[in-house]
Amino acid sequence: MFQARIFLAVVFFSALVGVALGQRNLEEIILQPLDHDQVNHEQVNRERGRHEVTREQVMANYEKRREHLRKLVTRHQAEVEDHENGRNLLEDEDYAKAMKRIRLFGKKLERMEGPMEEEEIERMLEHSKMRAEHHGRVL
Repeated sequence: MFQARIFLAVVFFSALVGVALGQRNLEEIILQPLDHDQVNHEQVNRERGRHEVTREQVMANYEKRREHLRKLVTRHQAEVEDHENGRNLLEDEDYAKAMKRIRLFGKKLERMEGPMEEEEIERMLEHSKMRAEHHGRVL
């Protein structure tokens, strides 16, 4: 019984590691060339998702971040409201953290409410290009 549990734990852990590393199967890992001169860096970068980001992707990511901030503000406001109405009391420290997060996330959300500025888009595109180049050299 104990050996079966250990076996299941090892299998489960191996699966988690494989998923976390984004590797499809063990044969691919073992059969990858070790000589860096033989590796097609552009292909490796594409396979690993390291490529330059398009303008549309930058805009979509900005909208996702804005939506995430809205959800965070709403969640923390609900926590504070529940606390103040006595439904789910928070510790003093947790209450203070929630209030601070509402204020900080709210400020960030206010700055992000308008359309994304052209300079910010260009900066993010340039950052993506530099990151892709860096990853190409590192591999």
